[in-house]
Amino acid sequence: MPPKEWQDLSRTLEDDPGLSANEINTSPSETPDSASSSSSNKPKQDRLLGKWRRSERVRVEMLVDVCVCSDDDDDQEPVFTRGKTIDVSAHGALLEVSMPVDIGQTLRMVNVRTKREIECHVLRFAKRYPGGGGQVGVEFAGVSRHFWGVSSPPADWDPDWVPPAQPERLIPQGPPSAPSPAVGASASVDDLPRTDKLRRERVQAPAIERRVQVRPRVSKGMMVALIASVILLMAWMTMRSSNDGGGAKGQPAGVAPEDASRIPRIDRTRLATLEDFDPDAVSWLHDSGQQVSGKISGFYSGSKKSNAYILVGKDNERRVVILAGGQLQYNAEYPRVAIAACVPMELARKIKWADAVPPESDGDGLLLVRAADAPASGVVLFLRGSQVLSASPVDYREVRFGQGCQP
Repeated sequence: MPPKEWQDLSRTLEDDPGLSANEINTSPSETPDSASSSSSNKPKQDRLLGKWRRSERVRVEMLVDVCVCSDDDDDQEPVFTRGKTIDVSAHGALLEVSMPVDIGQTLRMVNVRTKREIECHVLRFAKRYPGGGGQVGVEFAGVSRHFWGVSSPPADWDPDWVPPAQPERLIPQGPPSAPSPAVGASASVDDLPRTDKLRRERVQAPAIERRVQVRPRVSKGMMVALIASVILLMAWMTMRSSNDGGGAKGQPAGVAPEDASRIPRIDRTRLATLEDFDPDAVSWLHDSGQQVSGKISGFYSGSKKSNAYILVGKDNERRVVILAGGQLQYNAEYPRVAIAACVPMELARKIKWADAVPPESDGDGLLLVRAADAPASGVVLFLRGSQVLSASPVDYREVRFGQGCQP
């Protein structure tokens, strides 16, 4: 939701104290008692928000790491805190945090269990705590049905889900009744028995149309043609799959089989190709003597070669995955990735960092550039034991690769 709409919603709550934040059902997440709001507030609520909820809420409590970034001062250090969800949806969550935040503020949230990372915005306050912080509704910068790791998410978490059509209600027709012997040609409608009266009124009211559902008849020829079309479609899909060089079922082409078995929900993704990256960032990486690929090999932990992947999901979101030592070390979603490359460990130490120098890592680093035209949008990920460390270069264009991370 754009910042102007956050401000409009905030002013609405301040101007009308009777309309509580829990009654706003356009938020990414609501408290359970919002459905029991008073009837006096409901008309205004419907007028403002149109009874619109984009995805169903699920009552889930899980820990998340929250990075509070300053939208006005780029030199201000980000502040990190630990939060807890109250309920979640595909578009955000109702989140409990202990530190002060403002409506419209940008946050960076990391799922502690899956290590996934996503950008979000503070949409509303459900409850404020006297010492700062409170229960806040946050909205993802983009829809993400997989961020929470819910095993059986609601159907409407899928952006392609369409609500089932409501069946047409038919008016039951009663058995015909014998006409009343008292009815003559000159009898009025009021003189008729109730059954005949209703029948006569329907005849005399041509503006009322009776809806009749007619079951379409399918001929034998149409059925044969339909079956033949399905067979041809299946054959075409099989030929296309073999021509694309796909691996085993559920495994994207280009991903090592031993890696694919360790990446959750990999069957819903594909490996990023040259067309998925920013052309300007691709040109810069080529000028640096590096190849562009969705699979980035390196020595991310120790002396054994391992792989990182840039995967593209069904909703065109990007997943960054790092595997090392036979384990999945990093798995996070990003709204976009302009380019990715491996930085040798010895050259990573020579990078000019915007923040403090990162601690000593176990191996090479993975450079992610989120916007080609933003020199400060780069971040380098390192592994140190079971931890994933990150640091931002002053200008990603000054990073040097040497011979790269290849053996």
